[in-house]
Amino acid sequence: MQLKELSLFVPTIEPGTILKALETAIPVPAIEQALKDTNATEERKRA
Repeated sequence: MQLKELSLFVPTIEPGTILKALETAIPVPAIEQALKDTNATEERKRA
């Protein structure tokens, strides 16, 4: 059996587009409720 060569690519999707897609798939109230239910208060800090 011969293996196929794999190649990597750099995604060209902007972060804002991903966030909008997530917001469409998961309604904001559901996200807010999940955060309340889990007492999640952490924030992500970018370097």
